[in-house]
Amino acid sequence: MRRKITIVFFALILILSLTAVMAVPAAAVAAVIHDYHNTGDDTYTTLHTDYWRSQSFTASSDYAATSIKLKIARQGNPGDITVSIRNADIWGEPLGADLTSGTIDGNTITDDMAGAWYSVNLLTPLHLDSGSKYAIVVRAVNGDTSNKVYWLGGGTYDQGWYGLSQNSGDSWTTFGHMDLMFEVWGISDSSDPTTDTTTAVVGGEVF
Repeated sequence: MRRKITIVFFALILILSLTAVMAVPAAAVAAVIHDYHNTGDDTYTTLHTDYWRSQSFTASSDYAATSIKLKIARQGNPGDITVSIRNADIWGEPLGADLTSGTIDGNTITDDMAGAWYSVNLLTPLHLDSGSKYAIVVRAVNGDTSNKVYWLGGGTYDQGWYGLSQNSGDSWTTFGHMDLMFEVWGISDSSDPTTDTTTAVVGGEVF
């Protein structure tokens, strides 16, 4: 009888141990930076209402983009800032509708013209194909000339173009003389992104 109790006892311990192991969730895969232009900022561009801005990039590998980081600042209270990814042509002009997007409250970002890095989580992870061109499109449609967003830029990124639209993205003009500060973070499968914050000093406006 004692032997049977001992066997049952150890069997219960084994079952509980296996259950505990199975209950432990797998470690989340952290997002990492994939494509970026994040140094050399010495100028900025502004965006509000119909004045949208874009920065194109070429995906350096196959990955799922989960968040975008921008170096930005504000004047006044520009309201929500929408950040999206679209397809882009060979000149970096955004094509078609948003493939995915996210928003942040522009009234809460820094008003220091040195700017700061802010992470915008994308509502839906977007698979990017290595070598394909995409455009980060940014707008603050509730702003105006006194309540606007500054997107810091400077230097050049040879895998993309800076873009300007004055009609809410209906048409675009792209430039190669400078690029805007951005980072695209992502993973190979679905997971929560990681974020951090840095700052830098900037100079005068381009547009």
